Amino acid sequence: MDSDGENLRRLTNDHGYDLSPTWSPSGDRITYTSKRGMANWRLYELDLASGGGQGGGIGGSAASRGPGG
Repeated sequence: MDSDGENLRRLTNDHGYDLSPTWSPSGDRITYTSKRGMANWRLYELDLASGGGQGGGIGGSAASRGPGG
């Protein structure tokens, strides 16, 4: 999304619930909480430059970042 709120772009495309996005301090990644299927809530991370992500193994149930990222 542009700074004026225009040009929205979908970042996730799965069958779960994606909540609580949090920007990395560098602004190049977003961590979010997701519940997919019958699984427990897990943290996922999306690299905005590549569109690639990782998740399921991050652990935890709420997306938050400390000062170190």
